[in-house]
Amino acid sequence: MSEPGDIAIPLAAVPLVSILIPAKAEPDFLMAALRSLQRNGPTNIPFETIVVLDDPVAGLAKALDGAVRGVTVVASEVNLGLAGALNLGRAQARGELLIVLHDDAEIEPDWMETLVATAHADPRAGAIGGKVLFPDRTLQNAVNILWRDASTSPAWTGETPSAQAFGKLRPVDYCGSSSLLVRAAVWDAMGGIDERYYPAYYVDVDIAMSVRRLGYEVLYQPASVILHHRGASSGLNWRQFVSARNRLLFCDKWTDQLADHEPPDPDADEAVDRALARTALAAEVRRERNLPLDLQPLSLRRDGEPAVLRQALEVTAGYVTWLEQSLRASADETEALRLELESVRRTNDRSRAGALYQPGVYLGFDADGAAYSYRTTGGHGREKWGTWLDDQPFHLVLPRPAGTGDDRRARLTLDAVSLIAGRRAESPFTVSINGAIVLDIVETTSEPQRYEAHFDLPDGEIAITISGGSACTPTSLNVGSDSRLLSVGLIGVQVDIGEE
Repeated sequence: MSEPGDIAIPLAAVPLVSILIPAKAEPDFLMAALRSLQRNGPTNIPFETIVVLDDPVAGLAKALDGAVRGVTVVASEVNLGLAGALNLGRAQARGELLIVLHDDAEIEPDWMETLVATAHADPRAGAIGGKVLFPDRTLQNAVNILWRDASTSPAWTGETPSAQAFGKLRPVDYCGSSSLLVRAAVWDAMGGIDERYYPAYYVDVDIAMSVRRLGYEVLYQPASVILHHRGASSGLNWRQFVSARNRLLFCDKWTDQLADHEPPDPDADEAVDRALARTALAAEVRRERNLPLDLQPLSLRRDGEPAVLRQALEVTAGYVTWLEQSLRASADETEALRLELESVRRTNDRSRAGALYQPGVYLGFDADGAAYSYRTTGGHGREKWGTWLDDQPFHLVLPRPAGTGDDRRARLTLDAVSLIAGRRAESPFTVSINGAIVLDIVETTSEPQRYEAHFDLPDGEIAITISGGSACTPTSLNVGSDSRLLSVGLIGVQVDIGEE
């Protein structure tokens, strides 16, 4: 924490600019932001700095009061969200230009000067953002695209461009709220920031749409630069839920306007080019029409902390429901993927077995090979005699040897061991050739056994299916901690042609 009084920021008696800094619980970031204002703030523009402590940690307001001079501190004991915190700060602001600055941002020289100069040079610029760099000075954010489905993306695909990219003043779909100038008259004509976007996400996109609805433009000014730490204090699931929730609100509010945007395809350079061209053309058309600017202020309705708490409860309850649905969907998806994987593995086994094993060759299941990939659970290894069948049958397809006539016979030899233990006195299983059962066994011994069956050769491939019955776990039989579903252990199989 800073020493008392070591940060001194100019406080104008009649400010042209009011800087609004929403802050939560990161004093180190906030102090760095204030030091950057002290270091790089303008000397020729009268401004004030308003810090909104939104549900802050205990003692942060007092620490600020002792460590910083020239800053107005406003505190809320409940989490107002980004929009609510900004509106609370606006209520204290006296400047005709409002600049939102995140508490984890640090300004570069001429940051404010270029924003203000752009606003003065273009009366139709209602909101102006700048270039955002990571602390290592690589590009984080510049020109943003809003797609027709309300998804957003940067104006590039593939690798991030250099920090020198996007070096021209231009109209954009929106600028991020980490550094954003908004005319106070435009802010008030919007009725303030829409607090339904709670606690964050889509606030900046909604500001841009509201600015254009009033006849103003949203501009990107690359000469105004901040370094943004972009810290993420919330979990990924929470951010995904809130973003998806607020995106639906945004779509409902701006349905007609979104229809004019390009359909989403952010992986294609051509789509990005089309989106940028559309934004530039739309801004040019609005300027040519030169419609009168409507800045009738709207009253900002604020119901106080109880309404915010109800909103927080609503969002949290929605998040719980979303998590429950996600967990169910994840479980269903995981099971579907598992079954698909097993099916693909079996298909692969059949293909490999058909290529590797021929009639007259003994296929041993305890060898590394195509027929050795059957599921076990509980982390137990395979037994030395090979693969246990669970509740899924084993399939093997062998090619029919060339030169064999329709009257030829074949013999199937199967070596297997059945799970017989505890209360399990018998183990049934069947062996089928091209759908016809050739062995129907009810085994009563746990020792390895050899089984034989004779059958007529089919016209085409020899499809062998071995199905175990009544699979269970040894654990359920009180014969150890083996949690696999087991019925019959396959040791080896062989098909011989022309054997009686």
